Amino acid sequence: MRLLLTMLPPSAGAMPPGGRTDRHHTVRPPALVQAGIIGGVLFAVILAVILVERIPRATAIRAEVAIESHFSDAPVVLLGDSIAYGAGPASLCGQPVFNAAVPRSTVRDVLSDGPPVVARIQPKAVVVAIGVNDAVLPKESVDTWKQRYLALLAKLAPAHPILVEINPIDETYPNRNRLYDRAYMARQNVALREIATQTGAQLVPAPTHALTFDGLHPSPAGAALWRDRLSRVACH
Repeated sequence: MRLLLTMLPPSAGAMPPGGRTDRHHTVRPPALVQAGIIGGVLFAVILAVILVERIPRATAIRAEVAIESHFSDAPVVLLGDSIAYGAGPASLCGQPVFNAAVPRSTVRDVLSDGPPVVARIQPKAVVVAIGVNDAVLPKESVDTWKQRYLALLAKLAPAHPILVEINPIDETYPNRNRLYDRAYMARQNVALREIATQTGAQLVPAPTHALTFDGLHPSPAGAALWRDRLSRVACH
């Protein structure tokens, strides 16, 4: 209040004829300050809503993962895409899981974002469930994809890797079949088996048919089966 008054021009603080300045000094400035605070809060809320609406969901989740990883010491970290994001377990083999999966991610994205998260948390094991978005046309060769995957695993050491094969696309959804290359996905899973053999990683095999709600993302029953397959491999 005193600071505000010292910033006013002399005429603003002049004594009115035959009167006191108490009401002028103690009533009106607080009202102005309160109005300013309320206006500022409203502006901040409106701005936040606008920014949230404009920020892509994957970008927001990626930022959230990066921030929260500074405060986690989970023994298990899950890296992946929207399938892992939605189906990932809260715990694995009785140990808490930090779900660092980000929708729409490719192996290139996880190679960039995953190692810093793992380095901060330093888990005992890392589950890697990535690859379906790499099968979207146009795409790079499976050999290139495999080399990126191997580079990712090298950066995750010494955490123990658990690799999850890529779920098949539901054939009853034609739009998904036009977008994703199923033959390419089959070759990716062959590459994952080779990577597991080469690195000593555990491998979670893909089902012959995935239960989904849109041709790609697991339904509640499909997510439960995804977690069950992961648990049977990782915990035995």
